[in-house]
Amino acid sequence: MKFKWLVSLGLVVCLVMAFALPMCAPAPAPPVEEEAPPEEEEVAPPVEEEELAKSINIYMGTSPTVDATYAKFIEEELGVRVNHIFLSGGELDARLAAESPYHSAEMIIGAGADSLAHGKEQGWFVLYDSPAWEGVSEPWADSDHYWVSLGLYTIVLLGNEVMLDKAGYTLPDSWDDLLDPKWEGELVMATPPTSSGAFVFLMTVLQIYGFNAGKGEEGAWEYWDAVDKNVSYYTKSSNAPTDLVGKGEFPLGVASMSNVADRIEMGYPLIWTIPKEGVAVDIDAACILQGTKELYTCQKIIDLIRTTGFMKLVGNAGRVTMNPEEAPSILFGTEGFKVIPNLDLEWFCREQPRLNDEWYERIGRKAQ
Repeated sequence: MKFKWLVSLGLVVCLVMAFALPMCAPAPAPPVEEEAPPEEEEVAPPVEEEELAKSINIYMGTSPTVDATYAKFIEEELGVRVNHIFLSGGELDARLAAESPYHSAEMIIGAGADSLAHGKEQGWFVLYDSPAWEGVSEPWADSDHYWVSLGLYTIVLLGNEVMLDKAGYTLPDSWDDLLDPKWEGELVMATPPTSSGAFVFLMTVLQIYGFNAGKGEEGAWEYWDAVDKNVSYYTKSSNAPTDLVGKGEFPLGVASMSNVADRIEMGYPLIWTIPKEGVAVDIDAACILQGTKELYTCQKIIDLIRTTGFMKLVGNAGRVTMNPEEAPSILFGTEGFKVIPNLDLEWFCREQPRLNDEWYERIGRKAQ
């Protein structure tokens, strides 16, 4: 899998289509002698569309709340009931590997770049050159037509406003601030081997404290060894810290952006920020699984994802969409977010298994 693209602050991808109109009418054809009308040729009847499945199984990896909105939209638009199973990034990879070559789901919505790279390498996906995605390139669609991207996402630093005010603290604005001893036992986050969102945090740490600081990977592990002293425990999913912080179990958390806006709307006293150093980025993609018996229905869902209606749901999940003017991110508007410079997503995808193993060796605590 090749990700030959860089993302920067305020990234907006615009597709412009030009339609040319004829400048003048053609000259009339010269008169011809009347001829006997040719015998009518037998014309093949128009090809009828296949029948959509009544229901379909989809692995989804955004969040249970967001996944339910996607499933509802698909059913409303196509009349297809979606049986969706939420799986975090690590869980999704493990499920696909265990089931291969016969998967229990027909497709995936919400796969990260790491899962996409592994899946393409293993041959788990079906190629589909969707007419709805014609002319769209990475990071919004795979150049080989194996996946399409719903949007770009990242992690945020969360705080419980009530708890912070009571302690006389403010929400940190730098990743350095998480090393302060006053946060000992007050921080919650997910574990990279089980969560794509947490792996985005690992990418963030590696890039800021390792490669961009000229210290290589060791600089990143030094940072994580230090921040680990303040982590109370690790969750399996990067959505879990949002609820734990929102409910007042912890004042600080590093979490996926997926449920943040929803929980704030529900009344949770959450505040959030992108620290000044920036963050790494990942994609949220959809693809069709090999062996599906509902290929036509899966293709129609891929087409549907490209519509403005679906993209608005993606923006409401906080993602930065490919058409932010029509479908802005509820968290970041049309401007996006600050991405760490020199980020090589292809390298991170390739090295993910090794980095996750090293995280376990160095940090050693299993997800709760």
